[in-house]
Amino acid sequence: MKLSKTWSYNTWPHKTWFASFGFLGLSLLALKLIAVSHTAEVQNRTQQFHQSARTDLLHIFETSIPETVPGAIIFAVHKGEVLIESALGYANLELEVPMQPNQSFQIGSVAKQMTAVAILQLIAEEKIALQTSVADFLPDTCSIPIDITIEHLLTHTSGIPNYLAQPGWRAQARLPANASEVHHLYCNLPTHFPVGAAWDYSNSGYFLLADIVAQVSGTSFHEYLQASVFDAADINEIWPHEPDVIYPGLVSGYIPHGAGHRPADFYDPSQILGAGSLIGTMHGLYQWYQTMQSNVLIPQALRDKAWQPFYTSTGRNTEYGYGWEMKHVQGYATVEHGGYFPGYFTSVLTVPEQDLFVAAFVNTRSYDPIDLTTRLAAAILGQPFPEPNYVSVTDSLVEQWQGIWVDSDGVQRRIGLRNGELYIQRGNGSAFRLLPDNRGNLHYTDSVSYLALETSNNAQELVLYNRAGEQSRSERIHAEGQHYQEVELGESQQQALSGYYQLAPEFGFRLFIDQGELYLQGTGQNAGRLMALTPLYLVSEDLIAEFEFKADDDGNVTQMVIHQGGQRIPALKVN
Repeated sequence: MKLSKTWSYNTWPHKTWFASFGFLGLSLLALKLIAVSHTAEVQNRTQQFHQSARTDLLHIFETSIPETVPGAIIFAVHKGEVLIESALGYANLELEVPMQPNQSFQIGSVAKQMTAVAILQLIAEEKIALQTSVADFLPDTCSIPIDITIEHLLTHTSGIPNYLAQPGWRAQARLPANASEVHHLYCNLPTHFPVGAAWDYSNSGYFLLADIVAQVSGTSFHEYLQASVFDAADINEIWPHEPDVIYPGLVSGYIPHGAGHRPADFYDPSQILGAGSLIGTMHGLYQWYQTMQSNVLIPQALRDKAWQPFYTSTGRNTEYGYGWEMKHVQGYATVEHGGYFPGYFTSVLTVPEQDLFVAAFVNTRSYDPIDLTTRLAAAILGQPFPEPNYVSVTDSLVEQWQGIWVDSDGVQRRIGLRNGELYIQRGNGSAFRLLPDNRGNLHYTDSVSYLALETSNNAQELVLYNRAGEQSRSERIHAEGQHYQEVELGESQQQALSGYYQLAPEFGFRLFIDQGELYLQGTGQNAGRLMALTPLYLVSEDLIAEFEFKADDDGNVTQMVIHQGGQRIPALKVN
């Protein structure tokens, strides 16, 4: 099954692509070509998996991927047998190159487990320890708590802010950087919490871990990974990402933009060392899984510790070990991790006790493939998630669910209507569509999570279930929902709103029209669709922000006021 589904140019739902590239002459690059040799053990195995079951897996694949996703790959191996290896869509939209199962891609944060293994190797050699303070590995101009240890970095419990979220990082993201330049984006900021007291995912910790590997080993981080990890384990389809290397079959990444996609942003690999600077194939990721099932790279005791959830000093189970997440699918313990890199989304889910490996990849940020790997794993384990029988939204159904619900942690969830469809919004986050089924539940789109109404102590509660079971219970504190109904604007009304709105000398918003829809894009950010509630009052489709437009006496729009999180932010229209 080399290509289970393709969309032709004529049927592709988003034909507006942005292909403005800057080309470098080949003479400027020291180009290398890495030969791909697929794992013979995988290719030559006899496949005994029943064909009807394999068809079911293919059905899950094809029905889970939204048609707005450019392309996708899946690969599943159970007890040494390849159950499914398939691809759909496009690896490159501009050239309409069909996706193939053996293509390479950015694996994003899946690379963190490789960084963790490099650190654990140095621990096994007694060159460092889990309780080694990391402050001494930073420049003298940095100041972080002395009690932050290597283990805190591995488990995201250091409290160090994530440098990728700092305003200064985006300005340097495309440029080569040394470690000190990246460290100074975060190393003098206050920590988010007392060391070890909470869990907060931070790429800063893994960048620092990569630098520690380099300092202790006396070689570059990528050189260490290649020699002491990949070469040592005969892993030949995962590679450190270098900007002057051609990687065979490398998929193009895309970002949703307007009614279609644009090419993903380029980040120099030196900016994300340890946190996500690797390229691989599905077979390479499976090679890695097989390696971690053995004691080739690190002692089993350290591997087992890496696969145990870490507990904070307050007793909270973080469900995170050393570079891996520990969760469950239908009662089975999983060891897994997802990975995002601009334009690339990967999910690798394993069930070691069942020798099950499932991986999925898409070349867009618009869909998280963790839902797909979860569904595939459950089906392979013989406990598939049922496919809901959806029903229409009715007035009585809206009355039953709408309002504000609060759980025991004080988290608010708001349920209402958006263009006649139910949505849910957690706090000030993005709104997600909910689909009602014939059993009285509401399902999140592209997810196995769902909501149920249950009675406890004579009170109705909103119960959130995900793949691990019940996650929260909420009480309704307000029974009226907030509803949004979009109105259609004419072409002249849309044109009147279009333009650039400036907030600061180097930051503003561009409001543009694409295929009859309005989109807003902040400087250096991704574009999002706007819904018009009135000709001069719009809301983002994810309901995070509202936009009020001001006009002068002649009817010309002069200002946009952003309403978000209780703030009122004016922006002048400059063209």
